Amino acid sequence: MDGGDASGKGTATYEFEEEVNPVTIAVHPSGDDVVCSTDTGGCKLFEVYGREDYVKLTTKELPPLQSVGLQKCLAFSVDGTRFATGGVDGYLRIFEWPSMQVILDEPTAHKSFQDVDFRIWKTNNGAPVTTLARNSDEKIELCRFSKDGTNSYFALFKEEIIRLLVFGI
Repeated sequence: MDGGDASGKGTATYEFEEEVNPVTIAVHPSGDDVVCSTDTGGCKLFEVYGREDYVKLTTKELPPLQSVGLQKCLAFSVDGTRFATGGVDGYLRIFEWPSMQVILDEPTAHKSFQDVDFRIWKTNNGAPVTTLARNSDEKIELCRFSKDGTNSYFALFKEEIIRLLVFGI
């Protein structure tokens, strides 16, 4: 959504129902769609209209993502053709965007998700781009990517020790 000055120029507001709170959002690369997960276990689609001095939001339900449980991670692919969700229950879903046709539906992908990024999977089959070797007493706490998309960085924690792994992708 476009930013604005303190008078609200270029902004839009949506008020959630009582006792429903947003958890995380993903913005489509075009800026025209925003998906928001809620603490009640569903996702809402906001379509963004207008620019500069006028912004309007319309809301739509995403049927494949109603009552799916708490989704901690949402992400669009860089080209905007894919959309992924990762739940606290470890369920990974990847969809074609905007059709929401299922590409990957993996209920036991991980114990739980904290972050999702498309540059670590081949989205056509859900296979990882690379594997990460770690010791059983290390926890993966962070995954980030270089701005040019050529390297991935993983931070592994073991008590007070951090091990940084860098992979070319």
